[in-house]
Amino acid sequence: MLKRVTYRPRRPADENQRAALAKMRGREAFALLMAMRMRKSKVVVDEFGETELAGKVNDLVVIAPAGCYRTWVQALDDALSDDLRERIAVHFWTSGSGAGERTWRIDCTSPA
Repeated sequence: MLKRVTYRPRRPADENQRAALAKMRGREAFALLMAMRMRKSKVVVDEFGETELAGKVNDLVVIAPAGCYRTWVQALDDALSDDLRERIAVHFWTSGSGAGERTWRIDCTSPA
């Protein structure tokens, strides 16, 4: 009999985040209508980790306004399970000269 593997994020979810994860689990689309500073990115990262481990998704694309897209690199580094952090590549793009393009591997913080 195969042992069921569960996603284990590096940082536990708080009560509001657990409630949001429970509501969105198993849905194809869901909106997180949570107040600022409720760490919605953690909820998205945890949900991505669960669905990636289940083999339902391979990629996560985040489109965010200027000023908040770079916070996703740290959010991924803080929340992803150690296993997923080892397999993920994070790329962010900034419009302009192309100098803003960067890719991270393994630890999500070191340039490749």
